[in-house]
Order: sequence, then structure tokens, then C-alpha cells
Amino acid sequence: MKMLVVGIDGGDQKILKSMNMPSLKAILNEQICLELEEDLWSRGWAEILSGIHGRETGAFYSKPKLDGSHDFTKSFSTNDYNNNDLIVPLWTKLLKFGHKVGFMNVPTTMPAPDVDGFFIAGASGGSKVSGASKIPAGVCFPPESLDDLIQHQYILDTRFISSGIRDVETFFNRLAAMQTNRTNAFIQLSQKYQPEFGFLAYRATTVVQYIVMSEIESLMANPDSPQTKIQKRIHELYQDLDQCIYNLLDQLQPEYIIVVSDHGASPRFATVNMNVFLQEMDMQKPLPSSVKTTRRLVKQLAQLVPRQVRRNITQSVPQVRSISQPAIDWSQTRAFGARYVSGVYINDRERFAGTVGDSEVNQVTQQIIEAFNATEAATKHRLYARPYRQNYRSAKFADLLPDIWIDHPDSIFFEEKGQFVETNEDYKPIETLRQVTRDQYTGAKGRHPLLCINPELYRYVEDGDPWDLTLVYKIIERAMAQ
Repeated sequence: MKMLVVGIDGGDQKILKSMNMPSLKAILNEQICLELEEDLWSRGWAEILSGIHGRETGAFYSKPKLDGSHDFTKSFSTNDYNNNDLIVPLWTKLLKFGHKVGFMNVPTTMPAPDVDGFFIAGASGGSKVSGASKIPAGVCFPPESLDDLIQHQYILDTRFISSGIRDVETFFNRLAAMQTNRTNAFIQLSQKYQPEFGFLAYRATTVVQYIVMSEIESLMANPDSPQTKIQKRIHELYQDLDQCIYNLLDQLQPEYIIVVSDHGASPRFATVNMNVFLQEMDMQKPLPSSVKTTRRLVKQLAQLVPRQVRRNITQSVPQVRSISQPAIDWSQTRAFGARYVSGVYINDRERFAGTVGDSEVNQVTQQIIEAFNATEAATKHRLYARPYRQNYRSAKFADLLPDIWIDHPDSIFFEEKGQFVETNEDYKPIETLRQVTRDQYTGAKGRHPLLCINPELYRYVEDGDPWDLTLVYKIIERAMAQ
């Protein structure tokens, strides 16, 4: 194999170097590690696979549906790569160079594209298969590669909440099996199809980082002496990943190695709900209590429907995950915030059939920015609002962009519920997984992803290259064109 990309979802250099991972550390010590920065909204894996930012691909962790509603979606898939004339997906670029390829579990690649070699699609990107145990149609190319996955008891994905597993040993055993079985399946498929380029992405450690980052931070202070059952299993999971990487390199002997992640990792100390601030500014009106009560009753009634019936209904709809907006009176609202988006959207007529005319958008934008930056909370929590969408009017997906961007520490996550700024009261020692109530419990994404390359590959970094994950595509393209 000429080049192998080892992807570690959420791989954070500080965490990885603190764990007992001799094989990975030996690789990183021989490589050049580049300090990139992400905005934590554009999808990192999509940047690697397309070479361009989400502004030109539409690959965001959450974005408005622009269907006449104020709903948001997480959806991004192989079809979005194929239907965008600005994108030559990495696998297509490599095939044009005449290379056989082998991809496995890289998110945003459902369904698997046809390639010379093999392609095992990754979940996420808003796909319904995120967190799935079974291997659905569309995951494998060629179709017969499914037999190899079954042979190695391949686990497509594991998300804490949807897994239903709350026992520490059972949950960590599953994560360990997920990364070990994935490694074995990738090795077997690579030996069968002999690709010149391979790309394998791991997800197990990022699942843990999201739910028990408070325990990881404690463990990092004394990595060789885990103090609790959860810390012991965290320690072992990173050791297991290290052994997987050792086996991968030992069996495939790649000429070049790239170790990369889609983002880093951070503790989640607080949340920001821009809707509260906008209501205080009189830029937004909540729905009357009677309407909110009706909505709540409808949700409660839905819970009375048997789980299997709800699952069957869910499986019958397209593979898109939507995010409904909070209870807002849109007829009296001039701006709003959304979960996962560190910014503010103007409720304009052009995109949302809202209350703000096109000629008013810049004025309303500036009014909100000035008021926000003057708040004590913004100063205290290092938040800074600035114009955003107006700077990218020519972008292909300019209509998806928030009008205002808010710079913020990694440890702050943007929500659409709760107080304006709310401390994460869950960030504390975790004694049992039964106390964990969501997939992002004490952890969040970090803006500095991992990118370490062989010194020989550094010559493919050019002046003027952006120092974000789109650089990975460019390095691979230039190196594999030789």
C-alpha cells in the first residue's frame, strides 16, 4: 500500500499523547504534526474528502432545511458529493489517477460509492444508520464485501443513548470490539483487493470523550493510575486502539502514513442559548404558553405509541435527521439561534419567509452584534459576535450561513434551550453510566484536529494552503498524483 490514512474521530493530540499508546506515539514522534484550526461547524471529514469548506459543500453539523420552515437538518451523504459540481470526491480523484482504493467507516459516505477496490461507508452525516448495530443495504461495495464484515462481526457504529447499554463493562467491551473487528476486516479486505490507497476511520474513543470527558481529564493528570472502573476502561480502550494501529501498520506496511482527526476534543463546561438573549433584546417572541402546552401534550402522547411501532414509522421515512426549532412565534421574531450553530440567523423573507426585509438585514445584524458584544456575559465568557454571511455572499451555500458568527471557547456549546449562558452541572465525576443522559454529556468538539504526516509528505504543503482540514485532501492529491 502506497498511502494509509488512519482517521481517529475526535482524535486530540493532548489526549492521545497522555495515554499508554506506545505504537501511536512512536509514529507521531517520527512525523510532522501540523496545527490546524476548524470552526466546529463545517464537517471535518467532508473537508478531508472534498478539499473544500462547508460553505461550498453544504456539509455542516446542522443547517437550515430552507423548505419554508425554520427546521434544521444534519443530513449530508455521498449524494451531496456527487451532485455538487465543485466537488471531486477524494475516491474519484484517486481513481482518475489510476489507483485502487480501500475506504472504511469514514463518516458522510452513505451509500458506498462504486470504486476500484472496496468501500465500506461510514455512518453519521445525519444518517439513520448512525448508532446502528446491523449492517444495512448501501454500506458495502462491492456487495460481496459484506461477507468479510460478517466474518469479523463488524459493528457499524455505537452511540451511547441509542445503544441502550448502561453497564460499564458491556458498553466498553462493545467499543473495544467495534475498533478491533473493524481493523481485522480492513486488513482482510486490503489483502484481498490490494489498494494503493487506504483510509480507515475509528470512532470508539470519541464516543467516550463526549460522555465521560470529565473522567478523561482526571485520568490525563495521572494516566498510569486509573482511579475508578470507568477510568480503567478508558485506559484500556486507548490501549486497544494503539494495538489496532500497530496491527494495521504491521500487516499492510504502507509507504506513507497520515494520522488525522475531524476535530479535537474539549470539556463541555457551559452552553449558550442565543434565543434568550434575542428575547431580551425584543428581537424574538416565544409562543404563548397555551401553544407550548399543546406541543408538550402531543409529544407525551407520542411516547404512548409502542416503541416498535415508532421505530417502524421512523424507518419508513428518508434517511435524514431533522432538528425542530424551539417554541417561537415566527410572526413576531426578527432573529433566532439554533443548536450546534455558534451564531444567529436573521428571520429574513428571502430564506425563511420571515419578518425582516432584505434591505433591513445588515442593519438588524449590526444592531444585534453591538448589543451582544456589550454584554457582561460576552466579556466574561470570551464570546465575540461578528458579521458572517455577508462576507460569503458568493459561496455556493451562502443561504445556509448564519448572519452573525460568535467566536467562543471550545468548552462552550450552542444550544436552543436553557439560560443565555448556563454552566454544565453534569461536568463532575461520573460514577455510573446510568447518570449519563445524552451523547454529549461532559465533552465537546475541539477546534484543533490532529494531522501528522511523514516528513517526505511535507513538500506537498504549498504557500497559500489553508490551515484547516481541506489541506489533507491537497496533500493526498499531490502525493498520489506522482
